[in-house]
Formats: sequence, C-alpha cells, structure tokens
Amino acid sequence: MADPDSTLDGSSAAPERNVDAFLHTLEMSEDATLVRAPLSTIEPKRPDTDAARKAGALLAAEPRSTRVRIEQLLGEGGMGVVYLAEQESLGRKVAVKQVRADARSPTSITRLLQEAWVIGQLEHPNILPVYDIAASDDGDPLIVLKRIEGVEWGQLMHDGPTVQRRFRAPDLLEWNLDVMARVCDAVHFAHSRGFIHRDIKPENVLIGELGEVYLADWGIAVSTRDDQRIVPHARDAKDIAGTPAYMAPEMLGGEVSRISEKTDVYLLGGVLFELLGGHPPHQGKDLREMITSILMDVRELPDTVPAALRAITARALAVDPDARFESPLQLRLALEGYLRHRGSERIAARALERLAELEVCLGSAQAAPEDAQQLHGLVSECRFGFREALAQWPENNAARAGLQRTLELVVAHAARNGDPKAARAYLSELDSPGAELVALVAAAEAELAEREGRLAELEKHHDLRTGMRTRTLFAAILGGLWTAAPILGGAIVAPAVGYDMNSYTPLYVVPTGCLFLVLGLGYWARESMTATPLNLRFFLSIVALLVLQPGLLYIAQSNGLPLSVTFSLLFAYWTSLSCMAAITMHAHLSPMVVGYGVATALSLHYPDHDLWIMSGGNFVFMLTLLYMGLPVLREDHERRAQQRRATTGS
Repeated sequence: MADPDSTLDGSSAAPERNVDAFLHTLEMSEDATLVRAPLSTIEPKRPDTDAARKAGALLAAEPRSTRVRIEQLLGEGGMGVVYLAEQESLGRKVAVKQVRADARSPTSITRLLQEAWVIGQLEHPNILPVYDIAASDDGDPLIVLKRIEGVEWGQLMHDGPTVQRRFRAPDLLEWNLDVMARVCDAVHFAHSRGFIHRDIKPENVLIGELGEVYLADWGIAVSTRDDQRIVPHARDAKDIAGTPAYMAPEMLGGEVSRISEKTDVYLLGGVLFELLGGHPPHQGKDLREMITSILMDVRELPDTVPAALRAITARALAVDPDARFESPLQLRLALEGYLRHRGSERIAARALERLAELEVCLGSAQAAPEDAQQLHGLVSECRFGFREALAQWPENNAARAGLQRTLELVVAHAARNGDPKAARAYLSELDSPGAELVALVAAAEAELAEREGRLAELEKHHDLRTGMRTRTLFAAILGGLWTAAPILGGAIVAPAVGYDMNSYTPLYVVPTGCLFLVLGLGYWARESMTATPLNLRFFLSIVALLVLQPGLLYIAQSNGLPLSVTFSLLFAYWTSLSCMAAITMHAHLSPMVVGYGVATALSLHYPDHDLWIMSGGNFVFMLTLLYMGLPVLREDHERRAQQRRATTGS
C-alpha cells in the first residue's frame, strides 16, 4: 500500500504534505461531495477565460430557436438536466441537455458548452454524438444529443437475468468485459484526439436497446494539445475534480497538475473493480478515510475473482501512473487476452479444486483400501485438467504451478509407499524437480532394488529348475539301481549261485555302496547340489537315509529280529523320510509316501515277497523324481532351442 502522507499530489516527492494539510484545502462543498455523495461529480472551480469568452460570443450570436421542442424530462444530475425533445427540422427524437435553472452560472454554462465542443471533435461509434448547439427562448444553451433508448451501464452491470433476456448474453462477466472493451476503445480514441475524460464511471456509460455502448458526460474533460484553447489544458487542471468513488490520486489536485492519459486508465480500472467486486474502489465514512482510500495502492477483490483479472485491475489502479497500463488500448488487450484464455482459467480452477482434495487425501493419517481408487482418480483429474489448461494457454502460470504441485505430491507419495517405478515416471514429467525429491526417489529405488534382490535370491533358492538336471540324474541312477538290485541280486542271481539271502549282510553292503556312489556324484555335481537350499536338502536327505539305515539294521540284528520284520521296519523308515521330504521340500514328493506306505503294508502281509515289494517302492521313488524333473527339463530344452533358433535366425 502506498503511503497516503507522501502521495497526495500523485507523487512520492511531496513528503511535506500530509492528509491533514490537504483537508484544509477543501471547500465545504467538496467535503460533502467526497463523503456524502461519492458517486457525484466534483466540478473544477477555476473558470477557463477563453472558453467563457467563446461561450458568450456563441450565445450572443445564436438566435432564439424553436428547432427543438421539449417533450419530457429524461433525467437530471447535479449541474444539468436532460429532456426528450423533437428536432423539428428532421422530425426525429433527440436528447437535449441544459444547465439546471438553480445551477445556472457563467461557469456552468461554459462547462456545458465545453462538453459539446469536445464531443463535436470525437466521432466514434462508442461516444455519444452531439448534433447541434442551440439556445432556448430564455437564452440558455441547449446541447442536442443523440437520444439513447437504454439505461446506464450500472443498472445492468450485476443483473445477469436482464442482460440475458435483453441481449441474449448468458455469460454476464463476458458481456461486461465486452462493454468495458468498447469503453476502452472510446477513451483511447479520445486520447488520440488530445482529450482526457476525467469522469469515467458506469453512470456515464449508456447501453442502448440493441446493446450499443456510448461513453457520455465529457463536461470536465481536458485537452493535452496546446492548440486547443476552448477546452482547459491538462496542465492547468490543478483543482480537485471527478467522482470521488473512482478518483485517481492525482485528481485530488495540487500545485502541479499530473493529469494525463494514465488518469483515465485509472478510472477504467475503477470501473473494472466495481464490475468484479460489486462496489466502487473508494469508500469511507469520513473525509480522512475517503482520501486515504483514494491514495491506496492495493484494493482487495474477492477470491472468487480470477487471478488474472485481479492482476489486471491492480495494475490499472496503481497509485504510480507509470505502473499503470500504457493506454486504454493496452488495458483492452489485456482483458481480451483474459477472455481468450478464460476457458483455460476455468479448467485450471477446477483442477485446483481437485488438487486441494488430493492434498487432503494424501494428508490423512490412515488410508482405507478404497482410498487408492479415489487417489488414482484425483491424480488423473489433476494431471488432465492442468495439461488441458496449458494446451489452451501455455502461459497459464496457475495451471503450470498446479501441475508441478500435483506431480511433486504423487512422486513423494509413490516413493514413500514402495512404488519407485511410478515415482520415477512422475518425476520424469517435472520440468525442474527439486534435489530433495530426486534423492527421495533414488532412495526408494535403492530400497526396491535391495528388496527385489532378496526376493530373487529367495525365488532362486526355491526354484525347482535350478539343479533339476542333476537331481533327475540322481533319481535315474539311484532309482534304477535300487529298483533293479533287489530283483536281480536277491530274487534271481543269489538263488542261481546258491547264495543265502536270509542274512543281514546284503542289507549292509547295498546302502554302503550306494552311499559312496552318492558321495561321488555329489562331489561331481557339487556346484549344482549347493546352488539352492532345495538341492542341498535333497542331497543331504539321501546321504542321511543311507547313513542311518545301517544303524537301524544293526539295532534290528542285535535284537534278533527276523529279516521279514526288519524289511517292514525299513519300509516304515523310508515312508517316514518320504513324508518329511514332502513336507519340508516339495508336495510333489507325496507319491513316494504313498509308495513306501503301501510297501510297508504289503510287507506285513506278504513277507516272502519283500524283495519284490522293495523294488516296487523304489520304482515309485524313481518315477516321482523323474515326473518332477521331466517337465522342467522339457521346458529348459525348448528354451535352449528357441535361443539357438534366434541366434541362427532360422
């Protein structure tokens, strides 16, 4: 906010002046107007002698005329009154403006004629045209103006239903900004012709029945041209003049006039402020508050007003004229730019609402499972909304910041919740990610890599394919040997050579020989057998079976158990080991449990056929291991074949 004690003449170079000193310079009438009637126009006090002389000459030469016939009152203000009249020479309805009877003075008459002279030099579709200057029978000057069948802009500015009904404009803001643009055109044209309006407000903008826009009431306009002597020059405008509720700081007057085209830019900003905020920019319950308000540099508009319009309004209402728009044209272009990008602003605003919901969702201490779907939906809405807004208007900074914030939130959330891949994907969409965010994603990726490494190692340890060829080879060799040995050795060869199989010796010799065979194979395939815990358990289980079996035989032999009972114990022993293997290693080993369990039962009922029963149980052992290994071997074979075909290109 500007310091009101240092800007009373519109300049920061007057620290010796303060509000109190300025108050003493005001007349009582000005005091009353500033506070009690802030929407009324304060007329400058100093008369313009050149204009007064011309006015007198004009009235002296003008014949008393009946060219216009007054019909009815249309409206009246502080100094003038407007009638509906008929221009008899053309038979058309016109508006006739003259000085109020109770306000008639040389100064007021001069002001009225000055308005006509200014308008007469401004032919523009948005400036109320003047047709003629005439004199009444009493000698009072009459300004003949175009009759506008319409209303003041202020009556329609906040009346959406009426605007929609009369002009078929469903968007009140867009309609108002279009009116504002046409007023800017009128003011810019006046500046190009060397005139400054000084009293721009909704009351002085007329809206015709067909939506025409006219800027009227040029009574306190000043000129910027040295060759224009019938209208006061801007450098001589040292008195307070204008409408207090919209007044620019330099309009408070001073020893040096600082009235310029930028003054009208400020007034246009005041109208824009009322359009957006619902009331004029300056308010105050007493004179000090009113003047302080005029000197303020910052005025708050509702948060519901788009940020772009707030920025445009603030620039137009800057206390320092150099900080305002260069011209009404630049203000109009800024407003048109907003209208072009309004769709982008709306999309970004909706996306910002979703972003607020996203922040609440991510900030909750506990997230329910259904929140994941809501979170995904909010992220998608935010990203799509902000990207669409930027596609329509790449300079939409709010959308760009919103997209940045959205991505930062989801990157951090994904990184902290164990999804660094998603975090990295979102991070790649950021134009300039912060170092902290990059480090967070890198840490999450490192943690994931470590976790995946452990899982891969664990999976490898439980992968049946690792060492399957070696295990299958073990199964084929041992299974084949154990299946064939009882039949060939005990049931066929021994009787043929006269060897008595009714002894424990063969039962010691065979497992001992198999033990050395297994140890030899294990050493040969040591890398494969120690590659995974499964392979190692498989190998150690077979070794344990062969080591412990002679001990079991020794116990049975020491207790004088018959061989038939010992065979049943062996089958039960193998059943127990198979059951443990199926539980601790793999359920696919269950057929071995069934095979040796059946062998145990058969041995109890058919002891004379123990060797054949043993071969049958061992055969089931071999088939079980081969069944587990063959599909894996087939898959491995097909994979190797595909690799060879890929290498050869066949």
